[in-house]
Amino acid sequence: MTFHQTRRQLLHRLGLTAGSSLFPSLLPKGQAQAATGGIPTRLLIYMAGYGIQRDLFLPKGTETSWALPDVYSALAPHKSDLIFLDGMDMLSTVFDPNNASNAHAAGNTHALSANLRRKTSQGTWDWSAISIDQMIAREINKPAPVTKFPSLELSVSIDGNSPRNAASGTGDYLPVEDDPDKAFSRLFPTPTGGTGPDMRAAQRKSALEFAVGRFNGLKAKVSALDKQRFDAHASALTDLERRLSLGSSGESCRSEVSAVQATRDLKAKGGAWWATRQWYETSYESQMRVAQLAFACDLTRVITLTAWDPEKSIDYTSGMLGTNDYHDLVHKTSNGPGGPKAGLPGSLASDATALEVRKKHKRFEAARFAKMLQLLRDIPTADNKTMLDHTIVLWASHIAWGGHDLAFLPWILAGAGGGAFKTGRFIQLPRVATAKSRPDGWADGIGFVGDTKFGPGHGDLFVSIANAMGVPITTFGEPRACAGPLVQLRG
Repeated sequence: MTFHQTRRQLLHRLGLTAGSSLFPSLLPKGQAQAATGGIPTRLLIYMAGYGIQRDLFLPKGTETSWALPDVYSALAPHKSDLIFLDGMDMLSTVFDPNNASNAHAAGNTHALSANLRRKTSQGTWDWSAISIDQMIAREINKPAPVTKFPSLELSVSIDGNSPRNAASGTGDYLPVEDDPDKAFSRLFPTPTGGTGPDMRAAQRKSALEFAVGRFNGLKAKVSALDKQRFDAHASALTDLERRLSLGSSGESCRSEVSAVQATRDLKAKGGAWWATRQWYETSYESQMRVAQLAFACDLTRVITLTAWDPEKSIDYTSGMLGTNDYHDLVHKTSNGPGGPKAGLPGSLASDATALEVRKKHKRFEAARFAKMLQLLRDIPTADNKTMLDHTIVLWASHIAWGGHDLAFLPWILAGAGGGAFKTGRFIQLPRVATAKSRPDGWADGIGFVGDTKFGPGHGDLFVSIANAMGVPITTFGEPRACAGPLVQLRG
C-alpha cells in the first residue's frame, strides 16, 4: 500500500507542505507576508426551494436598520453577513423567444445562465448557456489550474433526481453528485495497492489520521493565529472522518453512526431508501460538510449545492389541503406583488394552514443555510477573519414566488467576498417603467410584476459576483437583460 504519495498529496491540499500559503508562519518571512495578502475568494451557490411569497420575504426597516422576516429567523446569528435583495427580476426570460413548457423549465434554464434557452441535439429547447458558476470556474483557472477541481456540483434529493443547474455551455448540464460519500471519495481518492471496501476505508482513515497528527506535530512551530487555523482544519478533518465513517471496519468507529453511515444502512435495507426523511436530512448535513472541507483544503473555489423537494422534512403528505403534492401546494398559495394572485381555484391562495406549510418549508431551508454559513465561519483565515468573509454565498431559486412567477426574486447574499460587498444590509433595487410589461401587470416570460416596471436583471448580480471573484466582465448572459454590475452591493 502506497501511503506516502497519498499523504504528500493530502498534506499539500491541506497546506501542510513546505511553501504552503495556508499557514504563513511556516514560510520564510518574505513569502509569509505575500501569502497573507492573497487569500482567495470562493463562491458557493445554494439553490433551494420554490421561492417564497414576497410579503414573507421582505425585511422591515431601512437599508442598514432592518429586521429579519420570521421565516428567516434562523439567520439571526449571521445578519451582519447578509444582503437581502428586493426588486431583482429574472429579466432574461422576457427576451427569450424559446418558450418553456412551464415556469420550472424556464427558471431552471435561466436561473444561473441569465441567458436564452438553447436547443439540444434532440431538437428541444431545454438546456442552458454557460452558467455563472462554470464561467467563473473556467476563468479563474486560466491559464493554468489553481485548484484540483475547477468546480464541485453537489445535490440533496429525496428521489435521486435533482435538477441540474451548472452548465458548461457545450450542450448539456453538468452531472450532480447526491451521495456525500462518493463526493468525498472524489475529493480524496482511494490510494493504490488495496482492494475491497474495508481496505479502501482503512487507507483513507490512515491518510486522514496522519494529516491530523501532522497538524498537531507542527502546532508548536507556528504563530498563535495559525494554531487556530490548524485546530480548525484538524477539527474539520476529524468531523468529516466521523460523518463519512471512514475506516468503519475499525473497532473504534463501530459504536458511532455518522451521517453517511446512516445512508449506507438505508441502502443496505433496500427498497426506496432514497425517498426517506432520514436520507434527506443526513445527506444534507454531510454535503455541507463536504463543501466546507473542499473549500478549507482549497480543492475547489466554486461549489453549487442544490436541495430539492424537502417534503419528508416538513411532514407534507399527498392529499394535504386538497393538493396532490407539495409542488401543487406551492402553486395554490400564490401571493406576490399586490396580494393573492387572481384566478386560482378554491381559496388556497390565502389559506392560513397552507401558508403555514410553506413557512415551515422556508424555515427548514433557512436553518440549513445558516448551518452552511457557520461552517464557513468556523474556518479562520490569515487576516484574523474567517472563510465566510472571503466567500460569496448566494441563496438562489429557480422560482420567485407562489404561482412560479420570475419577478421579485427572493435571493439572499452572504459573505463579503473578501471586501467586495458591504454586508448587513437590505437593498431595495430601483424599478423602472418598460414597454415589455403590459398595463395589467403581466409580462411575457416573467409572469406577474404588479405594475409596468421591471427591476435589474439577475445577470447584473452575476457580473458583480464575477468581478468580486477577479473576473473582469461587464456583461453576462442575454445582453438586453444586463446593464452591468449592481453598484449597490459595494455600499
